[in-house]
Amino acid sequence: MYKAEGIFLFAHGENGELYHKKLNIVDLAIAFRKDPEEIQKLYAYDINEDDLIDGKEFLWAIRKRAIINRYGVLHHIFVDGFESNLGIANNDFYQGEFLVTEDCFEELCERHDIKVHWSKARRIII
Repeated sequence: MYKAEGIFLFAHGENGELYHKKLNIVDLAIAFRKDPEEIQKLYAYDINEDDLIDGKEFLWAIRKRAIINRYGVLHHIFVDGFESNLGIANNDFYQGEFLVTEDCFEELCERHDIKVHWSKARRIII
């Protein structure tokens, strides 16, 4: 069981600058007027931490085309232990809610601990 510490949201500013906001479980509980334990249940995933891929390794696999859209599904990207809306876009891979370029993703990997939950497709989709 993997428990995220909250959410880590990314957004672009008017001039293309990258913004982020981190909300921990307590912040979310206050915002939604709920008990922190109830909110934590929303951020608990049936994922073994050993099954998460390091962000740099994931990016390397995308660049080598070992991971492309039709090979599987990007379920989650965790940034510093927080669930995020982060995604990656290039010619052969574009998944996630907030898509960034490979170079931007690489910079984020340098500044943050990024873990990716990726599942290979059970069958190849043509």
